[in-house]
Amino acid sequence: MTQESTLPPSPPSFPDFHPIVLCTASRRVRGGEVSEGGYIQGAADDHEAWADGLTPQIFWSNNEKLLTTNEEDLPELISSLSTGTPDSVSAPVQIKPTNALYILTGENIPTKKFDTVLTCGPSSPELPTKDISHLHLSCRSGKLGSRDLRSQLTQLAPFMARLAHAPNRFLICSPSADLSLGIALALLCLYTSDAGVLQKDLVRNQITKNFIRQRLTWLTTANPAFNPSRETLKAVNAFLMPDPSSISASTPVSKPDSKDDSNGPQNPSSSSKPKTSLPFRAFSALATSPDKSWKLSRTLTSKLPTHPSGIVNGTATFVPCATGSDDYVSAYLYSEEGEFVTDNGLRFNARRKYVYRLKKPSSPSDGNSNAVESIEIDFFDDEKALGGDRIGEAGEGIGGLFVEMGSLEYESTWSGTMKAPNKESHLCIDDLYGASWRFGSGMFGEGGEGDKWWEVTYEVKGPKKDYVSVTKYEL
Repeated sequence: MTQESTLPPSPPSFPDFHPIVLCTASRRVRGGEVSEGGYIQGAADDHEAWADGLTPQIFWSNNEKLLTTNEEDLPELISSLSTGTPDSVSAPVQIKPTNALYILTGENIPTKKFDTVLTCGPSSPELPTKDISHLHLSCRSGKLGSRDLRSQLTQLAPFMARLAHAPNRFLICSPSADLSLGIALALLCLYTSDAGVLQKDLVRNQITKNFIRQRLTWLTTANPAFNPSRETLKAVNAFLMPDPSSISASTPVSKPDSKDDSNGPQNPSSSSKPKTSLPFRAFSALATSPDKSWKLSRTLTSKLPTHPSGIVNGTATFVPCATGSDDYVSAYLYSEEGEFVTDNGLRFNARRKYVYRLKKPSSPSDGNSNAVESIEIDFFDDEKALGGDRIGEAGEGIGGLFVEMGSLEYESTWSGTMKAPNKESHLCIDDLYGASWRFGSGMFGEGGEGDKWWEVTYEVKGPKKDYVSVTKYEL
């Protein structure tokens, strides 16, 4: 009941129920919570912020004493009753109805009983055995740890993807039960089916506030003391349901190490000031060495009989070259070689070259103080190139613009994969080329070696061409 509520002319009768009428002095804000039909301020949905440690279990065990105590004496009584409330558990607790997820507070990890262990805290513990899959999330203590949790949770997806199989017994262990509960909630939402089966691949659940609340009840059912703090819940909610406006191309994937915050030199062959933009980090990761090139696999699907479909397997290299202009930070000459096998069995040698250039960001005078570098792909002009295969200082060998990458953003917050659209399509006579890119977290210094991959998709439509080409690059 709010101040605007209309009281019934006579008291209603509920012979089969015990009615509970919630009264608030605050006004109702329509549309504040769409899922609830309107948010009511003061509705006590943030009880952990003012309950002083009082839990349902403590209340029902001491309800007579609590209800007969003067209001001014209640905080002291609640404090004494909640002292010793299990913020930790001495033995692993299974989070039912899951088949494999357990929580333990402390530092003595019974690794013999678990094949997968996730630890969280200021420092990574030494495990007595290496025969388990282990991930450590570096989080500080208290509220600072809750703030760290959101960025640290991005490591979940690369870790789960590297597992050989779904965990049989997955243990979450931390000195703070609160952080363990936040991690468990993320796993319940992203990697657990409705039947409670923990998987290694993302479960395509529709993440909403109501869904997160439902999975939260799995924790509180396992142990009434399993009630994450408000700060930790905010961190998990922000991770699971990110604000799109908070993810930009200038945001680092993770905070650089304070001892070495460089993300690669401005020029592949010379050191300069540190950079943190996502395009810079992705561009730097493209470079190949003489003894290690990218393995490429391409699938080309054509709708026109005049243009064959098929697959291409080969290698690609990125060799530093002149930028041709002061408007660019650095450049690579891209070269690929492979074999194109058509659907009807014909085989052709496949060779091509492009020039990849990292374009400097717009200056503040352009009205965009948050601008970052962008990746541009230009045609290679072998007739103007020096010696037929080398870019000159004045740009000899660099043809016209082919495509330019748009802003990088997370494909989904929990996957760690980044994506980017084309800034604008390229018209080649009458055929229109569109492009899009995807980058594994390893391209930004995250995840493991297996996460270092990238992919480009070209969609071509016109009177002479109508096909989709998808090329994946792996080291």
